[in-house]
Amino acid sequence: MPALRLPVRGVVVRGFEEPAGPYGPGHRGVDVRAPVGTPVAAPAAGTVTFAGRVAGSAWVSLLVAPGVVVTVGPLRQPAVAAGERVAALAPVGRLAAGHGGAVHLSLRVDGGYVDPLPWLVDRPRPRLAPLPASTA
Repeated sequence: MPALRLPVRGVVVRGFEEPAGPYGPGHRGVDVRAPVGTPVAAPAAGTVTFAGRVAGSAWVSLLVAPGVVVTVGPLRQPAVAAGERVAALAPVGRLAAGHGGAVHLSLRVDGGYVDPLPWLVDRPRPRLAPLPASTA
């Protein structure tokens, strides 16, 4: 599994929720808040397998390893085309309005959706810090 990078700089505002079956409810990725118009980057190097509209929004999917596909959107329009090779962090489009002002990043492994957060190498990790000494 290749290391993934955040497609935009921002805060994760919605996490992954395991889908209840192939067509059931769930959240099949994570959402990262960013201003509309922000450039959206490829989370990893790969080959564009899809760049087009789904239900009125543009999305880009990349095959980043055998059986491993990442998808980002919604985009104003794709800046890449199917079949094109892209480098990690290469621009694939700009964030479109909608989707709560966030970029959606999904990860599929062998056709099943998995949580992309454990594979992100550039996401800040929580740190434990000591509490200030009490002055009682």
